[in-house]
Amino acid sequence: MIRGTIFLGSVIGMMMGGAALAAPQLQPLQFAERDACMTQCRTQCDPSVSDDVCGASCTAECGPASTYPSTTDDGMLFGDDTARERSSPPANAAESETDVVPGASGTTPGSAGSTGSMGTGSTGSTGSGSSSATTDSTWPASGSADAAPAQRSAAEQAGINAEEERRIRADERERSGDVIQDALLTPTGVYAFLGGGATNFTQPEAVGATNVGGYWDARVGIGSRSIIGAEVAYVGSSRSIQALGLSDDAFLLGNGVEGVARLNVPITVDTFLFEPYTFGGVGWQRYNLITDGANTSSLSSTDDILAIPLGIGMSLGVSGLTFDARATYRHALGSDLFGTQTSSFDDASMNSWGAGGSVGFEF
Repeated sequence: MIRGTIFLGSVIGMMMGGAALAAPQLQPLQFAERDACMTQCRTQCDPSVSDDVCGASCTAECGPASTYPSTTDDGMLFGDDTARERSSPPANAAESETDVVPGASGTTPGSAGSTGSMGTGSTGSTGSGSSSATTDSTWPASGSADAAPAQRSAAEQAGINAEEERRIRADERERSGDVIQDALLTPTGVYAFLGGGATNFTQPEAVGATNVGGYWDARVGIGSRSIIGAEVAYVGSSRSIQALGLSDDAFLLGNGVEGVARLNVPITVDTFLFEPYTFGGVGWQRYNLITDGANTSSLSSTDDILAIPLGIGMSLGVSGLTFDARATYRHALGSDLFGTQTSSFDDASMNSWGAGGSVGFEF
């Protein structure tokens, strides 16, 4: 009778161990279901969302590839922590399995001596092995659910953070009514331009002695993303000049600096900038009459003037690259190159106009 009980315990332990070893056969089907979930999720992603963000979102929905999915009795796949808790083994799974198998704990009835040793040794060893196989192959390793977020790549996480930050900033602008978006690096917009155009004087005597010339400039400013801005610039110019006592190739060279305040109307849409503006300021210009040989004309060889620049302009930008067009009138104070004047609107005054464009970058 005792020998029959021992043999029956061994058979039951071997059958339960085989059933436990067969459980992992569901794993290929479960991973196939995850692949199907990932494929379907990617086809539903918004085309404007990057692949990294789409992949991270689908991974969160279908579960990471390196995590062994849990199943319920009816074969449904769970990818969240709740499902893992439902399918996770009890903390004392090994002990429970050992208690089921006769002889696993060495409590199988038996007489003292060799018979008792056989019941405790061979049968207990079979039950213990089955329990170990069931525990190792049926449930994921400890901590796998908690480690899932750490398995995302740094690129995916950076993409999610950038998308979330953009969404938060858009919500803040909508709540505050702020329609002016920040520049690439600075909230108010810092820019640098290089450009040029055409220029000439406006008063009759100066216009009669010169031709339309050209100008060039270099500008640095701040406030392209705000209503009020400011900029400083170097402005140079050159034009031909004719007068008795000058060589045929004589020309008038101008160099100066100026600073202006700008009143802007910045209109932004995503990375695009459309900005009409007006400006006014003060500057200094020095003119030099360049001629071959000595200047025997009635014109002065040099002239320093105080200039008041006024004008309007338009800036168009995309992703920082900016094109600018402007028209400028410069009122001259204290000019006497063409003769002594009684007011800044005399025929000999050196008031001038300029029209041109420039290209630069907004930071």
